[in-house]
Amino acid sequence: MVSEPPKVFISYSHDSELHSKRVLALANQLRGHGIEARIDQYVGDPDEGWPMWMRNQVLEANRVLLVFTENYARRFLGKEEEGRGLGVTFEGVVATQALYESGARNAKFRPVVFTEEDEKFIPPELRRFNRYRVDTQDHYQNLLWWLHEAPRILIPPVGQKPDLSPELAPELFPSKPDEPRDPTASLFPKCPPGAVGREVALSNLPDWNRLFTGREPVLAQLQEALAAQGRAALSGLGGIGKTQTAVQYAHWHFNEYVYIFWTTAHSREAIASGYVKIAGLLKLPEADSQDQMLAVEDDDSQDQMLTVEAVKRWFICHQGWLLILDNADDLAMTREFIPSGKNGHVLLTSRAAAVGRIARRVEIREMGTEEGALFLLRRAKYIAEDAPLAAAAEVDQEMAKKIVTQLDGLPLALDQAGAYIEETGCGLSGYLELYRSHALELLRHRGALPSDHPPVGTTWVLSFKKIEKANTAAAELLRFCAFLDPDGIPEEVFSKGALELGPVLGPVGSDAFALNRSISEILKYSLLRRDPKTRILEIHRLVQAALKDGMDEATQRLWAERAVRAVNRAFPSVKFSNWAVCERLLPQAHACAELINQWGFEFPEGARLLHRAGLYLYERGRYTDAEPLYQRALAIREMALGPEHPDVANSLNNLARLYNKQGQYAKAEPLFERALKIRKKVLGSEHPDVATSLKNYALCLRAMDRSQEAEPLEARARAIRGKHA
Repeated sequence: MVSEPPKVFISYSHDSELHSKRVLALANQLRGHGIEARIDQYVGDPDEGWPMWMRNQVLEANRVLLVFTENYARRFLGKEEEGRGLGVTFEGVVATQALYESGARNAKFRPVVFTEEDEKFIPPELRRFNRYRVDTQDHYQNLLWWLHEAPRILIPPVGQKPDLSPELAPELFPSKPDEPRDPTASLFPKCPPGAVGREVALSNLPDWNRLFTGREPVLAQLQEALAAQGRAALSGLGGIGKTQTAVQYAHWHFNEYVYIFWTTAHSREAIASGYVKIAGLLKLPEADSQDQMLAVEDDDSQDQMLTVEAVKRWFICHQGWLLILDNADDLAMTREFIPSGKNGHVLLTSRAAAVGRIARRVEIREMGTEEGALFLLRRAKYIAEDAPLAAAAEVDQEMAKKIVTQLDGLPLALDQAGAYIEETGCGLSGYLELYRSHALELLRHRGALPSDHPPVGTTWVLSFKKIEKANTAAAELLRFCAFLDPDGIPEEVFSKGALELGPVLGPVGSDAFALNRSISEILKYSLLRRDPKTRILEIHRLVQAALKDGMDEATQRLWAERAVRAVNRAFPSVKFSNWAVCERLLPQAHACAELINQWGFEFPEGARLLHRAGLYLYERGRYTDAEPLYQRALAIREMALGPEHPDVANSLNNLARLYNKQGQYAKAEPLFERALKIRKKVLGSEHPDVATSLKNYALCLRAMDRSQEAEPLEARARAIRGKHA
């Protein structure tokens, strides 16, 4: 009969967003390790109300963890100002009463802290009991032991009495005279790090990365996927940390397996070689000759395939194993090597976004700002390997967060940055300043020490080449995306802007089937993300930088212009029914505004895009954002169309309206006046647009208390409109 997992309630105070995230991460990690952890963040709005919900959690839980900070202690002891922290105060009353009724015996409540500094806030009545610090893996392991009521030391069984005859006694434990035997040495093999009462029989797992930081939600998802399906695929962009996370998962769960095997899977030869080595570790008969290792070089080697099949049979016949297939980007090929059955777990890492029925996909994305800053500070040796973010000076924390933002949270890039800072001594601020002027050079730099991963600047080059070889339009789609806002690329930019995308990508943009095929090729390497519900694409900023780095100046200019022209075609007319589409395309309009400034584009289509984006912002009351777009559109139209073109008048009129709304009448008046003159000259004095200019100009004059000047303009506007009624 399987016992129910321990129910654990975590009581804490909402000191800050960071603290709440730490508690959430702790709860997620505990749930991943067999604990039914409960916190208020899992509940939206309890039907019974918060006081009753909290009371029930405390009473129903097998264990209650009290996360002490200065704020929590104040509320726990009932010393908070009236009306604040009522939840913690209530839980403190329940805990104190329970301690009193139990005669100060306590098997339920334990204080928990995230830092050593917080231990001083634990109240006297709880200091006599064990407290748990959860700032390192070892400390967290201590908490798990208590929650699971697991023995920390495996007590060996009592055996039979040995033969104690005098002639045998000296032979039991022989030792050399110069090497006295350690009296504390165990008669049993030592358990590996993280194991509780179990020995892993065989493992070729790479060493644990002591700088590994965060990723608790992903690790929990991996555990859930493997428990449910037996196979999990950790999927994401190259350089996102898939291999390190898979290795970390194996080390965290070391005690749960009898065998752990790791092999690279980037090619058929690599997997076969890995299986031959596994056969050697298992001492299978098929691996009994040196010729086996040499046979790996031959794809058609019958001996090699016999060994592979022997290893697969071993997996089928044995239990308690974990097999990690790293860099399994060709899933169709990798599938041939995955053992059948459910006797063990298979964990793949892959750039492929679509894994089908091979495994349950777990996506790994960029590091968050604080998680990335913590990793960077550890890597650059600003803080110890196991130190929390708070151990760094605030100025260093803020600078690290800025670097994380610049590098878009990519772990490989952060690792490179930390190595560079450590090796050169340039400091965080020095690196940030250097990155802004020499980004590509820094992304290509790997450092003096050896590494198992190429630098960011070359990480995706092979993927680009494979995509271009398989689907030329897919490669062009990537180049196009390199010039757009990376966080939300609406797919209508391709369909509605197809005529501007060139002879290769253009036909694909207007053909949904061909577009899907091209995107699918890119998703094999996770160089794009696609949201099927919103029809939005995303691309990493550093992938954009690497793509641009592979283009000469003329090619960059070509794709920048295509981006502006395509977004212009997609951006709709500004009316209420189109507001949602305008908002969806607004980030791309801003990206195009930067391209227009960067490349000095002066074609009318660019001005039209800027003008429409500005008009949308004006209609939504975002005047400060609208002004530079209006101004740039006006300048381009004057240059491209001449100073008396009707579109110039439109730009003048709308910019004047914006100034009028802001109360900047002195700026608005000359623009209204000039727009009126152009429209009279080009369109004729009886045109409806002239009436519009007259009306707008009159409103501006009235706002400046010049009603006598405004009245004839208003009368003239009414007369013109009367003729067109």
